[in-house]
Amino acid sequence: MPAGRVGVVGCRSLGLSRQSRSFARSRAAWYIARRVKAYLEYLELFEYFGRQGAVRLGREEFVRLDAEFAALARRLPHLSDDERVRLAELKVLLLRDKP
Repeated sequence: MPAGRVGVVGCRSLGLSRQSRSFARSRAAWYIARRVKAYLEYLELFEYFGRQGAVRLGREEFVRLDAEFAALARRLPHLSDDERVRLAELKVLLLRDKP
């Protein structure tokens, strides 16, 4: 590689087999599809249950808040009072308290 150029590290340069590369691509596609599906479900719930004047979350903000919600939900029995309040706020923002 010429001096001053930064190489891109890909699956092939890491020495992964064809099957491993295929698995990595399919897993990444699955993860992206899951996030998009969750956001589309949020949009549908927002259309039905969103309060008048409520601001709809953008996809990046939804993904960030969803990750925060998941992290807090995993630690649910051991949350502090502040964390329980934040979990309740996220539940309302992400419309998780709807059917």
